[in-house]
Amino acid sequence: MVSETSEEVMRVLVIGSGPVVIGQSAEFDYAGTQACRILRERSIYTILLNSNPATIQTDNYNADRVYIEPINVENAERIIETEGVTHIIGSMGGQTALNLVMELHNSGYLRGKNVKILGTQPESIRIAEDRELFHSVMEKNGITIPWSVSLKRSNYREVATEIDYFPVILRTSFSLGGLSGKIINDSSELISVLDEIFSDSTQKSVEIEKSLLGLIEMEYEVIRDHRGNSIMVCNMENLDPMGVHTGESIVVTPSLTIPDNIHQKMRKTALDIAEIVGIVGACNVQFAIDLESEIFFVVEINPRTSRSSALASKASGYPIAKVATMVILGDSLFSISNPITENTSASFEPSMDYVIVKIPIWPVGKFSDSGTIGISMKSTGEAMGIGRSFEEAFLKALVSTELDFSKYFSKVGRDEIFNNLKTANWERLGYIISAMNMEIDSEKIAELTGWQINIVNRLSNMFKFLGKCAENIEEYLPELKRYGYPDRVISWRSGISEYEILLMRKRVSLFPSFRMIDSSSSEFSSRTKYLYSTYYEDDECGPWKKDSVLILGSGPNRIGQGLEFDYSSVKAIQALKKFGYRSLMINSNPETVSTDFNTSDELYFDPISLEYVSGIIEKRKPYGIIIQFSGQTGQNMAYEIGKIYGEDIIMGTKPSSIARIENRSAFSRDLDQLGITQARWHEAFSINEIVEKSRLLQNRVIIRGSFIIGGSSMFVSRTSADIEIFVNKMKNSAVKFPLLISELIEQATEYDMDFVSNNNQLLVAGILKQIEPAGIHSGDSMAICGPDIPNKELEERMRDIAAKFLNFYAITGFTNIQFMEKDGQLYVIELNARASRTVPFISKWSGVNWVENGIAMLLGKDCIIKEENVKDYAVKIPVFPFNRFHDSDYLLSAEMRSTGEAMVRAPTFDLLKEKIKSFLRISSERYIFYGKDHILLFDDNGKMEIKEEDAIKIINSSDNINVICSTDSHLRKEISHMADVKKIPLINNQYIWEFIVK
Repeated sequence: MVSETSEEVMRVLVIGSGPVVIGQSAEFDYAGTQACRILRERSIYTILLNSNPATIQTDNYNADRVYIEPINVENAERIIETEGVTHIIGSMGGQTALNLVMELHNSGYLRGKNVKILGTQPESIRIAEDRELFHSVMEKNGITIPWSVSLKRSNYREVATEIDYFPVILRTSFSLGGLSGKIINDSSELISVLDEIFSDSTQKSVEIEKSLLGLIEMEYEVIRDHRGNSIMVCNMENLDPMGVHTGESIVVTPSLTIPDNIHQKMRKTALDIAEIVGIVGACNVQFAIDLESEIFFVVEINPRTSRSSALASKASGYPIAKVATMVILGDSLFSISNPITENTSASFEPSMDYVIVKIPIWPVGKFSDSGTIGISMKSTGEAMGIGRSFEEAFLKALVSTELDFSKYFSKVGRDEIFNNLKTANWERLGYIISAMNMEIDSEKIAELTGWQINIVNRLSNMFKFLGKCAENIEEYLPELKRYGYPDRVISWRSGISEYEILLMRKRVSLFPSFRMIDSSSSEFSSRTKYLYSTYYEDDECGPWKKDSVLILGSGPNRIGQGLEFDYSSVKAIQALKKFGYRSLMINSNPETVSTDFNTSDELYFDPISLEYVSGIIEKRKPYGIIIQFSGQTGQNMAYEIGKIYGEDIIMGTKPSSIARIENRSAFSRDLDQLGITQARWHEAFSINEIVEKSRLLQNRVIIRGSFIIGGSSMFVSRTSADIEIFVNKMKNSAVKFPLLISELIEQATEYDMDFVSNNNQLLVAGILKQIEPAGIHSGDSMAICGPDIPNKELEERMRDIAAKFLNFYAITGFTNIQFMEKDGQLYVIELNARASRTVPFISKWSGVNWVENGIAMLLGKDCIIKEENVKDYAVKIPVFPFNRFHDSDYLLSAEMRSTGEAMVRAPTFDLLKEKIKSFLRISSERYIFYGKDHILLFDDNGKMEIKEEDAIKIINSSDNINVICSTDSHLRKEISHMADVKKIPLINNQYIWEFIVK
């Protein structure tokens, strides 16, 4: 611990969380960025280790030295010795950082190098993370916990057979996002799961706990300083009962169903636990409550900033990561000024005069998964809504998911509804809406879902009133807005478009007012413009100021549209400030840096929809709107914004051009007109035409829709059977025609080009070459950039095509073109008139602030720097969530399935390949290759074909083997699961292996 008066020279290493994975996402970019900023503000030499190039955290201005390297012991030790590190922070990088710091501590390395851990100390972390020890400490201090038993490798079968209470929860220690958690229903299942777990030689024990299924789950966010002062930042109530992971549950804060006397007891217990464990900084305590008996159980404590810390920060207005960093540096809570109000102490617990609701986002349609949810996370992100009432907050969160719930307002069969209510799944929320829309009894809904009856009653009454108003929306519109109904929800129920509803409101000047989030319920004045919209309330946003630019964020994290766009949004805010403009930010994602209270001049935490964007336009009259960092969200809204406020309000490429570019068929016609080569193509306007037009191209096709991102609904076919599969899938979906059917060109090499431009300039930021062939989504492919990639002749041809697009579409700002090349022929796949996912990667590789250059061009300025001739090589390595979806196939295709990426960089090609091997944990040249119809063993004796049972024996018995699966192997799923359990290096694509080895 560093004292408040210490003058010790500090060199602090901050450990990040690595690539975005399920359970560990953008919230740790937020936490790590806050930590780095506090260190820099105090002139503490800051070193950062993080392998994720998509983060703001890995931007050079956040630390004195940034290492974008794999997060492992080898790199951490090298950095500690190279940089002379004196202190290390592992509490801001999720489970990855915490586990690394504990590994460095347990080995004695940190002690040997005299490196001190800032914040919660290892002995306290071990109490919190070791399930058996945690239970022992809680029992010793008289705190109620569920019954549990620890099973050791030596006797697990003997002890397990004596357990006669089911279901039980199986948990391991030091795990992430409930990944190791499993509900066990009987003894035979328990033995089977334990056999699999203990087949991993590193697993020493597991904890079996009595199930608390069905009880209410609560979370308390706590900060404690080294003097023992502690506060509760907020509590969070999970609408889904125990048995559904907190990351999978809809969450409301403050709690709505817990009596105050029970809340006060849990609050005190949470503070006591932080004291008992010895937390210094932030922690999260989880409870399960039986309201009938008023008994509550402690489930667990996270001894670090957690996923929930970001949600609690944005919900309460209290910057947890920032205050926690000050605390671990030695400040007391009483000595820290509340950064929001600037005139109160951080020791004051926040108060809220509003309600927030969080709804998870799942990768619907990306995996062949049942969609059921439980104690292991599968959601990729979350949306948050803020309202003056629970109902308003719930509906705003619903809109913020950016999902289409309109089908749930139409007639749905009762059996279908009941089947989906009783099983927690990705679509259950939609079926709850269907049930309420059909006025099914609230008691029945509560019984099937496990939701509290008063929550169900409130929502049922809300949807009942909406149904009453649906036949005369214009008459009831003022009343609907007073009660917090968003235009989009009204549109789902009435069938009237959002655009028409907005025009109705414009005719009577019915626009929202804006309220402030200040952590004190307006008891104290605040200088921070952290705002949310509502109707018929006093406005707190203050006077209008000119030269403001509104930036549309990218909404909740999802596959295809995630952290990369938030990076660009934050860099844009910084650039606007440099050029003398005020920034207005609208976003609905509580995990991000862009929704931090002090990132922009004004933050509007609202859904990114036509209603809420227009509300800001009406109130603030911005100089312009930037949609180029919002992924597909802003592109899909551009045309209607342009219709209402004129095209010139959109900075950059205009809506009319965006509409032609995003419409696949119109774009293909434009390519033909421009004489630019593309794959042969046809349009399909019906299901029958899909079959007919595909047959014209021998069924070897890629089928694409318009206005999509991440390859959503894209399909690769090679046979008539594939087309039949696609057609059957389309019959049960809300497919939007026409679809573009393009010839599949096998084994072509795909390239991504990012550039910025205006009328005078076109500057190429970078070109990435995909390792996998065209037909596999570029977001799922390993990609490389560096000297002579591509060769000069091919690059010039790409530049010529980019210039044609610039002139034809009047492109301004950021643009991405996807090419493919085969046998010397260059084809255009698609054009995106916006920033792409690869902008952060290109910026980190080149060392150029490309977002600032693009902003200059959007403001009508020339680019402030020139293209860089970068001499280093860099590779983007995607990461996949297949360990969360064991029932899904592992095949890569035109639809994106990766959740994040890592970056590996080196001055030479050979060194680059060695670093990739290190990242992928490939330690030898001995490997088993699973092809489509054969299995090969490569070792010192050469290459030989082996049987499947022999391959399994080798994998089970060897500590020095690598496994590679071809993209068409029928055993991919089984082998991937086995390799995951055995912790064996696995490459799920032979193209990556060929790139590394050959």
